[in-house]
Amino acid sequence: MSPVSPDAALPQVPVIEDTDTPPETRRAAWTNLPFLGMHLACVLVLWTGISPMAAWIGLATLLVRMFGLTGGYHRYFCHHSFKTSRVFQFMLAWAGAAAAQKGPLWWAGPPSVLGHRGRCAPPRGQGFLLGPHRLGHG
Repeated sequence: MSPVSPDAALPQVPVIEDTDTPPETRRAAWTNLPFLGMHLACVLVLWTGISPMAAWIGLATLLVRMFGLTGGYHRYFCHHSFKTSRVFQFMLAWAGAAAAQKGPLWWAGPPSVLGHRGRCAPPRGQGFLLGPHRLGHG
């Protein structure tokens, strides 16, 4: 009996490199500085103190931004998991934009643009697994 290599049973997957994206369109590291600065500024609360009202307002805005990202940007704009009115679409986009995590057009962009839909796109021909019409509902 001949020895079998451990990789013999694994399918060969081609490696795809991003050679179509010109270097000047890649994001520079310095564009992360405002985002990092906001997080580092939170340490200032140790010197200034915080009131209970400020803590409640901070918690409320955190929850709105979390819903804007998960329910709005990810579930609605990216996966089209539910249907809604234009007014609520605007409210979802506003709440998501308040979290400073790109914009609704990046999240809703086609998979070929390498936005979020490009990262979590399903295999070809299967459609989005999280869409409202996946199991015939909606």
